[in-house]
Amino acid sequence: MDAEGNALGRWAARRRRALSVAAIAASALVLGACLVVRVLGAKWYALHGNPDYAVVVLMVRHILAGVDFPVFFYGQSYMGSLEPAFSALLGLFLGPTPFAVCLGTALLAFAMIAAVHRLAWRVAGPVAAVAASALCLIGPAGYFHYVASPRGGYALGLLLTVLLLHDAVFLGADGVTVRARRFLPLGLIVGLGFWNFWLTMPAVATAGAMLLWRLRLRLIRPAVLGWGSLGFFLGSLPWWVWNIGHEWQSLGATSGAGGLGQSFQTARLLFFERLPA
Repeated sequence: MDAEGNALGRWAARRRRALSVAAIAASALVLGACLVVRVLGAKWYALHGNPDYAVVVLMVRHILAGVDFPVFFYGQSYMGSLEPAFSALLGLFLGPTPFAVCLGTALLAFAMIAAVHRLAWRVAGPVAAVAASALCLIGPAGYFHYVASPRGGYALGLLLTVLLLHDAVFLGADGVTVRARRFLPLGLIVGLGFWNFWLTMPAVATAGAMLLWRLRLRLIRPAVLGWGSLGFFLGSLPWWVWNIGHEWQSLGATSGAGGLGQSFQTARLLFFERLPA
């Protein structure tokens, strides 16, 4: 019986190793394909004629030339400039070319797919991770376009959303006490989303609700609130600095809106007209 048990144990160990190697190989294959397709997409869309894309190219070239460092997409008081700034960083090495601008968006989109892979693996295992990554390989036409041809922050917004949902699922889920400083990077992600892409706010609300349900009063400890607030402030700092000097235009529905009054009007329309409809 001992010999038979040892043989079964060795067989099970070999099977686990084989499955692990297969999972790693499949993950490497699908993630490699995602990276190649993102780079090809950047090349295909490098000379695209969309005017929003042209604005991003202009922003990147102004950053590289030292002419300007815009806080927001030109002509708006929303959608922050972190994604174009990342493209500008690549432009330091590749030059201020349209391909470098598109590549910045494409690489952020690849980072999003890698985050999806990690989230799916932790939730449901390697098969789910490979499947989820494969679904992100091409996707719908609009998705493929917006994660290869820049529009200001869509690829970054998707990445921040996945990172928020990851923390919503796993932060404190193992029952181990979460150190207060762990909320610094979470606050930073929320702050970056607040500055760059307000469409991440539903993910912020989801993460907040899940963490409040799981951690309860531990979530509102002074140390937790302090570290989280510090992260949020650092991530959203450009938003605050710009709005202090521009009459809080970002609180309005349009770039020329009159600040808080327009913001209240937008909220009224949302809750009393849009949602009932």
